[in-house]
Amino acid sequence: MTDLMASRGRSPGDHNPFSTRFTRPGAIPYIFSPGTSCNALRKRLAELIWTAQIIGPHGSGKSTLIHQLSAAFAQVDREVVLVTLNDRQRKLPITRTDSRLWNDETLVIIDGFEQLNWWNRLWLQQICGKRRAGLLVTAHTDVGLPTLEETTVCLKTAKTIVAHLSTGQCPVADDLLADYLRKHNGNMREVLFGLYDQYEQIRHNSHDR
Repeated sequence: MTDLMASRGRSPGDHNPFSTRFTRPGAIPYIFSPGTSCNALRKRLAELIWTAQIIGPHGSGKSTLIHQLSAAFAQVDREVVLVTLNDRQRKLPITRTDSRLWNDETLVIIDGFEQLNWWNRLWLQQICGKRRAGLLVTAHTDVGLPTLEETTVCLKTAKTIVAHLSTGQCPVADDLLADYLRKHNGNMREVLFGLYDQYEQIRHNSHDR
C-alpha cells in the first residue's frame, strides 16, 4: 500500500488537512452527482410537498448535504428547524410548545431520524402534517418517506474531497484511497480518520529525523 507523499518526497505541513475541524459537516461541500444541485433538490422537495428522506450508509455525506441544503432553504424564506440526533437518542429535543410556532413556511430537518423510537417518529410526522410544516429526514435505510436523494461515495468523489482538503500539500495515491474505501465500506468519515492518523504518523516520523 502506498503511503501519503511517500513517492513524492514531500514533507508534511504544520497542520493536518484531515483534522475534524476541516472535515465536520458543513466544513466541506457536498459533491453532487451530475445533473443534481442544491437548486434541483429544492425544486424536487417542493414537488414532494416538502416531505422526504435522504438515505445512505454511514459516512456517505448525508449530514454534509443536510447542512448545505439548510442554508439554501433559508435563502428562500423557509424557517429551518435543524435537529441532529446522536446515537441512541430516542427522543426529540422538541416540545409541543416549540411545535406550536411551526407553519407552512417551516421546514423541520432531522439528521439521524432512525435514532428515534416509533412513537417520536409518529408524533413528529403527525405534528408536521397538522402544522403543514415540511419534514426532511436522513436515515441509513428507507423510513417510508419519498426519497429526495441517495448518498454514496465512489473513488471519484473521494478523490475530489481529498483534493479539496489537502489543496495540493498532501497528494493521496489512488490505490491508497481505493484501499481505504474498501476497508471502510465506502464510509468517507472513516477514510478521513484513517488519512488523519497516517498523516500524523508521517509528521511524527519527520520530526524524529
